[in-house]
Amino acid sequence: MDVNPKFFPVPEVYRPDGNQTAKAYLLSLKKRWLEFGIAALKEEIRKKKELKKGQSDDTVGELNSQIEAREKETREAEAELRLIGSTKQADQEKRKQILRINVTKWISELHRKAVEEAELAGKSAGAAREQHNKNNDRYREAEDDFEKALKDPSFTNEWK
Repeated sequence: MDVNPKFFPVPEVYRPDGNQTAKAYLLSLKKRWLEFGIAALKEEIRKKKELKKGQSDDTVGELNSQIEAREKETREAEAELRLIGSTKQADQEKRKQILRINVTKWISELHRKAVEEAELAGKSAGAAREQHNKNNDRYREAEDDFEKALKDPSFTNEWK
């Protein structure tokens, strides 16, 4: 599923509790991420349906196509959410592959944000520069943590 960052913002922290494996944490994080995105998509659909009232045919047609696209994204996200909870052996490899793809995309987006913050820090001074540097450090740390999680034995070996 291609995700729209407007509805599915990238998780910016990696903070498992002391009892969670990397795999368990990533699955729970992805579940919350999908639930948030699904709720945001449904709200967007509701707003678009409200906008249709009293609009011209052209506008209604455009809104209908936008609603249809959001409904498709919602169905795909809901299918992914169901897959997270699946214990069927046949689903496990797909579940692992999709999670790896998502986490890799999160890592890429965190890297992009870190680079952007570094560029802004170079153009700023004083408190603004300090804040951009802190943001850069936070994004880089999260990026590293997610990369380590993908290499954790619970993710690579113990997939059931």
